[in-house]
Amino acid sequence: MYIWYRTRLENADQMSNSIRKVVLQIIGQRRNFGTHLSFDIKRDLLTPSNRIELMNQSASKVIIGRFCAIIGIFGIVFATSIARGGERMIEDFSGSPASRWDFISDQVMGGVSTGRVSLEAERGQTILHLQGNVSTKNNGGFIQARLKLSAQLPKDARGLELKVKGNGQTYYVHARTGGTILPWNFYQASFDTTSDWVILRIPFDSFMPQGRMIRKTLVADAIRSLAVVAFGRDYTADVSVASIGTY
Repeated sequence: MYIWYRTRLENADQMSNSIRKVVLQIIGQRRNFGTHLSFDIKRDLLTPSNRIELMNQSASKVIIGRFCAIIGIFGIVFATSIARGGERMIEDFSGSPASRWDFISDQVMGGVSTGRVSLEAERGQTILHLQGNVSTKNNGGFIQARLKLSAQLPKDARGLELKVKGNGQTYYVHARTGGTILPWNFYQASFDTTSDWVILRIPFDSFMPQGRMIRKTLVADAIRSLAVVAFGRDYTADVSVASIGTY
């Protein structure tokens, strides 16, 4: 077993000023550099050269540790700023959401699907509720609630973040840009629902182009409108949305 005791180190001038400052902080001494420094070491390290080496090693470790900590903190802050760069709330249904949302069905093209979109209060928050019956008769097959964007989305946004619940069916988000001129041109991504509220993320690179003569990749800052859509088959639609944003 090692025997520990207090010893004193003379000739502190053998260390550089920067190392002495760190050593002073380590041992809690607040004296002038010309004074003695004291610390705990083991008996087998009592030679003068070992004392100096021990002090230099300890100081170097502290300096390196603090430098790495500073770099690490900077990295975290930088990464966080990048991650948050694409974040934006698009719709939380505050203010006058009825003026921002439209209901559209396949009846505009001869279909027979029926439905409605309503704004309802749930636990003190306004939510959007899309419900109806989707029918593929007469080449139809959709109902949707569409939002025209009032501002351009962040160029560095990676996808959409939605808070949704529904009746266990699969629904879609349709995105339209300045290049989706024809009614059957849009970008489409699906999402599943449960009876409980969930927050889900849909990357922009998972949106598939529908129709010809549009670019293959959806670009965030090119989006002009977003729609929550019941689409493509015969079923009863019932989906609610509490918020839409980007990440």
